[in-house]
Amino acid sequence: MSGLVKWLLLAGAAGFGAFGLLFAIAPETAALVDIGLPSGTARADIRAIFGGMELGIAAFLVWASMDPVRYRSGAVAMSAVFGGMVIGRIAGLILDGEPTVITGALLAAETVGLVVGLVAWRESR
Repeated sequence: MSGLVKWLLLAGAAGFGAFGLLFAIAPETAALVDIGLPSGTARADIRAIFGGMELGIAAFLVWASMDPVRYRSGAVAMSAVFGGMVIGRIAGLILDGEPTVITGALLAAETVGLVVGLVAWRESR
């Protein structure tokens, strides 16, 4: 099953990498979730957090996928990050309301990422 874990980690890396690259190159994409970027400082922050941090997570998952000894660490990290995103998204829906199509789509994608991470974690034992 270790081959499965490797591919699950790489799938997570691809998801984080795609979003990270998108926000690093085009921070104005944040407008999809109603985040305005009134200054260079705001655009730099989106590039750093939505872009750079996600690219860093993707790099970690790729690194973890390269050695079966690191599979479990990668799976735990992927589960923790996606889990935190799911919790934050649900908290936002409960506390702030205003569900939108993009909120639902992001919650669905993050939930899939969490499930993939948990499967990888289970299979990495």
